[in-house]
Amino acid sequence: MTPCRIEGLGLPPERVQILRTVIEMSPDPMSLSLYENGCFLACNTAFEEAVGRSREELIGHTSIELGIFESEDARQTEAEKLASSGFEIQSDTRFRRGDGQVRRFHISARLLEEGGRKLVLAALRDMEDYLQLQDRLRQTERRFAVAFHHSTAFHALLDGHLQVLDLNTTACRFLGVRREEAIGRPFTELYDQSDPERPRLRRDSLEKLLAGETVSFSEEDARDTEVYFEGHFAPVFGDDGRVELVLASGIEVTDRVRLERELIDVAERERERIGHVLHDEIGQLLVGAGFGLDALRRALEGEALTELDRCREILNGAHQRLRYLSQGYALEIPEGVGIADALVGLAKVVRELFGIECRVDANDDFRDLRAEDVRALVFIAREAVTNAVHHGHAGEVRIRWRRSRTLARLEIEDDGQGMPGTEPEGFGLGTRIMRSRALQLDGTLRYQRGPTLGGVLVRVQFHRPAREARS
Repeated sequence: MTPCRIEGLGLPPERVQILRTVIEMSPDPMSLSLYENGCFLACNTAFEEAVGRSREELIGHTSIELGIFESEDARQTEAEKLASSGFEIQSDTRFRRGDGQVRRFHISARLLEEGGRKLVLAALRDMEDYLQLQDRLRQTERRFAVAFHHSTAFHALLDGHLQVLDLNTTACRFLGVRREEAIGRPFTELYDQSDPERPRLRRDSLEKLLAGETVSFSEEDARDTEVYFEGHFAPVFGDDGRVELVLASGIEVTDRVRLERELIDVAERERERIGHVLHDEIGQLLVGAGFGLDALRRALEGEALTELDRCREILNGAHQRLRYLSQGYALEIPEGVGIADALVGLAKVVRELFGIECRVDANDDFRDLRAEDVRALVFIAREAVTNAVHHGHAGEVRIRWRRSRTLARLEIEDDGQGMPGTEPEGFGLGTRIMRSRALQLDGTLRYQRGPTLGGVLVRVQFHRPAREARS
């Protein structure tokens, strides 16, 4: 006769008590059943909850009768695994709960022999939630991989030491490497090889990155084909606060850069045209009017002569103002003029045009700069000064030019009203042109509160080898 309970095995009471204690004290769902047909002899409360049936429903009934296994074959498969192992198994299977829900469980089963019968002591672990989460994670990983590798944006995944974990196609094109060649190598090694004379990922940027700051970049394609990317390096921190992963991301902005350059060229040409019109046409009209007043003066006397002299003074002031304005619009820098001399010339125009204090502090004339780079720097300085006067109501401006062996920096600081944030509000044409000019220098343009005068500090910084380094 087949026993329906553990007491029916004919075991000593103390042995029965031990088995019951082991089952009841387990935090995991646990049961004891007959090996031959799966009839349940004992179980704990956790097992009842796991399979969704009461102890009264389970004890004395087989797993097939209760429909716990999806089929007899499924139970037979687990029994054969246990028999072939001769002792115990670790297996994953599906159980149907009392409410009809099918869930995935991990089974740890051990074969026992008590009272001449083979018994199965089994512990369950409900894996459904974990496996569903794992399935969703795999789906997310697949979707991320598709988005990562097929994105038109630049993406590179790095570890905390900046070793490449993965690159997408766009990043490979930007760096000029194949994906399989890049994985496992230092990103700085790949990033620098595109221009060995000018490392692109600067040491100061690397230090900021490893300190957990976001580092921006805007570079040309490694193949020198005028393809521009703009983006940043974003660190991901571990529980210990150290950088664990770094995601380098960017987008191609070639069309935008080219359009901005065309816009800048058009704006500069129009500005110069207006300057020449002011000087050559309007200026000549004022000169002619002055000659007319001089002729009229000879025919007047008394009070009318005094009034005429006042008109002449106004006309002279207007002519002088027009001359300064035309110089501001049509900024001409002769070939071969160094940056320091060009900035001194700009400061002179600023003093005469706006009537404010403008000083230049330069430690090097840097005459090996290209003429277009000198022009770009002077344009940035001129726009910064104009903004300081018109928007900040500045009364003093200081222009500083510094360069070391490899680093050059232009700073324009004013004593104006400053700005509420760290960037100017809006993006007017002047600001866009300033940023584009900085990009032309392969540099960065930053705004911050001035440490000395208290207004706005505009800083342009870029890397250029010194003459000695070039030779």
